[in-house]
Amino acid sequence: MAYCSLRFRRSCTLIVLTVVLVTLFLLLPAKVLLSSYKQAMLGEMEQRALAVAQTTATFLANDNLPYLHLAKAVQDDPESIDMHQYALMQEMFINLREGANVDYLYTQTRTGASTSLLVLDSRREDDPLRPVFQDMGVSSSCNQAFAQATGVTTGVMEHEVWGPSIFAHAPIIDEESNMVLGVVSTGFGIATLEHTVQNMSFIILGLFVLIILLVSLAICIVLHLREHSLEVEYLTQLGTKRYFETQLRQLALHAKASKAPLSLLLLDIDGFKLVNDTYGHLVGDKILQAVAAIIRENTQASGICSRIGGDEFAVILTSSTLEQALATAQTTQYAICEHTFEEHPALELSVSIGVAQWSEDQTPQELIEQADKALYKAKHMGRNTVADMES
Repeated sequence: MAYCSLRFRRSCTLIVLTVVLVTLFLLLPAKVLLSSYKQAMLGEMEQRALAVAQTTATFLANDNLPYLHLAKAVQDDPESIDMHQYALMQEMFINLREGANVDYLYTQTRTGASTSLLVLDSRREDDPLRPVFQDMGVSSSCNQAFAQATGVTTGVMEHEVWGPSIFAHAPIIDEESNMVLGVVSTGFGIATLEHTVQNMSFIILGLFVLIILLVSLAICIVLHLREHSLEVEYLTQLGTKRYFETQLRQLALHAKASKAPLSLLLLDIDGFKLVNDTYGHLVGDKILQAVAAIIRENTQASGICSRIGGDEFAVILTSSTLEQALATAQTTQYAICEHTFEEHPALELSVSIGVAQWSEDQTPQELIEQADKALYKAKHMGRNTVADMES
């Protein structure tokens, strides 16, 4: 039906709008959370790099004789270096880096105010026996570690070889002479951070997608229940007056296009106020439910049933001529009249029914007025009867 298609499109539109609005509402918190996590990870990586550098520097200082000899030999006479001892220290550094799970771990000794020599480098896994004594500049942070004998972190900096990285430098201090023997440098490439952040972003994305789906589902359920409450009457579970009017407009357009007959029944329970006053509103509600069930049962093949007033019902009969509508009305009227209540055997029910057939020159409102006049006629004919305006 056209109306069902319209409802479906409207529901889809509401769902899409809900998802979009919830996504936009949660997008900023997600970005803030991810940014905060990235900053926290930067800080954590800096502190971790510094801890590894300081621990390694303390280890070399406590066993400083091999490193002191190596550092002096690097500066004075590289040819005199014990390559076996050097290979062991290189292997130790490789194991330290892998165990600490850092990207860089190396030591350097200063040869001047702005130059230093690389002594050990754990990244030389390809040939750990080949010395790496190469001149390298001294960064300001590294120079600070040399000059002030204190641990220093760099934050994110651009390394000429390794690209964006985070470094920490810790001095190797000889406890006896209180001299700085060298500096341990360690750090992480930003690629490591980006990989960690990317993994977290997937987790955050998954979490927010789940939140978005759950919130959207909850909102859609609320919207659906609201839409349902506007179209389904809670007591009888028939259509509401709003639903009836919408359906009648749509079905009138369909009947006009298809040239199919369309009829309308208006039903009113006879003496319902007296029943309410005599038996109470709880019994009145049961009567309404019983009448609704009978109407639905007797018109379900082609009828669209609604409760449009306190004790008034409407049935739109599609593809039904006036004669067919009168027959349906009489069957329904008889079924209601025959219905009994076990709790109240003396209670007798009856309805008056007005019947009208739609014509192309009528508006839906005019069809309702015609059926209402037929109902008024049925009431004046003594109630518990069926009437139309054409006979």
